[in-house]
Amino acid sequence: MQYLKDIKTQAELCRENNINANLFNKWLSQFNKDAVIIFEKNQEKEYQKKLEKLQNIIGKQTIEIDFLKRGLQNSIAESFFKTLKYNEVYLNEYESFEQAFSNICI
Repeated sequence: MQYLKDIKTQAELCRENNINANLFNKWLSQFNKDAVIIFEKNQEKEYQKKLEKLQNIIGKQTIEIDFLKRGLQNSIAESFFKTLKYNEVYLNEYESFEQAFSNICI
């Protein structure tokens, strides 16, 4: 890494680590060839983690939306029946269920 960051020269690294320059070049060539694969695998793992996190968030939000929709549908139905009860049933004072049913279900 020191060579790649221009901290030390090839000769310095070979001398410090007692390796042949040809071996160093072979290792460097291999690293340059495989580095892309290694870093792509790391990126793929990061993308997979992000994807799983986003899928988890989407799943939770889908559940929340369904819950809110059901609550909204229930409140609309409750509001409708409350309005029906006050505006139709109480105002007309039906004598029986059948009479109310026949007048409401036109």
